[in-house]
Amino acid sequence: MYRLVSTFGCLALLFLQQAAFGQIEFFQGSFAEAQALAKKEHKIIFLDAYASWCGPCKRMAKTVFSQAEAGDFYNKHFVNLKIDMEKGEGPTLARKYQVSAYPTLLFIDAEGELVHYQRGGLPIDRFLQLGQTALSKIDHSGEFEARYEEGDRSPELLRAYAYSLLMSAKPSLKIANEYIRTQEDWTTKENLDFLFDFALEADCTAFELLLEQQQKAIAQKGEEEFQNQLLAACRSTAKKAQEFQAPELIKEASKKLKKVDAKLAKEFEAKAWADYYIGLKDWAQALKYSKKRLKKYGDAKMQHEYARIFGEAQTEEKYTAEALKWAKSAFEAQPSQEYGQTYLYLLRKLKKEEEAKKLIQELHKIGH
Repeated sequence: MYRLVSTFGCLALLFLQQAAFGQIEFFQGSFAEAQALAKKEHKIIFLDAYASWCGPCKRMAKTVFSQAEAGDFYNKHFVNLKIDMEKGEGPTLARKYQVSAYPTLLFIDAEGELVHYQRGGLPIDRFLQLGQTALSKIDHSGEFEARYEEGDRSPELLRAYAYSLLMSAKPSLKIANEYIRTQEDWTTKENLDFLFDFALEADCTAFELLLEQQQKAIAQKGEEEFQNQLLAACRSTAKKAQEFQAPELIKEASKKLKKVDAKLAKEFEAKAWADYYIGLKDWAQALKYSKKRLKKYGDAKMQHEYARIFGEAQTEEKYTAEALKWAKSAFEAQPSQEYGQTYLYLLRKLKKEEEAKKLIQELHKIGH
């Protein structure tokens, strides 16, 4: 039976742990399919080797993998995969990589070679450090840098150097742009792949060229993958807009995305502006844009996410009251312990004790 968090203090702690707006996205497929994706995207695999009965595995999933910091870093640099080592292909992988304790956090290249590993759960700061260490193990950029500094500017060197920087999570756009300047024909598969891989932001040269080659890129990659790449680049630019307080970057990214799909651009803008003002802690504007996004695109999951953000970050009653509406709607649409605990936290925050008691009874029923 699920153990209900029934005290305000414990519930608040759990709420704060879950209040991240983003999380690690785990690939839904086999290990072989993850390898193929890793090779295609010039990444390595992060494999959470867990067991269903493992307490530390569950804690990491709940308190570390769910955090925005973890999601931002791991989604960008790895193909993330979770496999129960006691089911399906798990036992075979456990033997191959000598997994004898849970969780074991594995970093594996596209050829299946073990790059780095860690046994046991980690807090968020050490988990992020672990990822950086894994990336450093595949960093061969120093070899190319030496040749570059000696004056080698051949297209072959620039291309290899750019990819080595990309794989090791180092700034790569300067070298990528140098390679781009050596090329004239962007219709070849090799060069279209390069544009696809280095269209990392909406305000970079590779992105502009990829838009110019839209039809050829779609023919090679497929429309969905093409749009997903552009959307990811625009979201990176939106994060930069927040970091440098440069809202014009969001407008620029949206304008470029409209050239491909006006509907996709509107959806991007809705999220980007809400995230922008949340990041700046401009709560009046954040509320305005969050409500706007929820009205057009909102589902239970999105309502719950915004309920957690506003419920945790704000003490003013008007914001908490809005968060409560979203939490209630999310719980009614999809009754669950997670949504219910957020709803309960906000009821108690607004001192609605009678409603909180009724909700606790519902949560007990769900727990059975």
